[in-house]
Amino acid sequence: MLFPFGIIFNHWEGIISRRHFIVISCMTILYVGIKIINF
Repeated sequence: MLFPFGIIFNHWEGIISRRHFIVISCMTILYVGIKIINF
């Protein structure tokens, strides 16, 4: 599931700022980390 990337594409048009990028990056890292730990 590309949960974080869906958010990026949905808000791609003029909405993403540095804050959004940082938050999405953190969410992506946490999501991948959880996946690795659960794996």
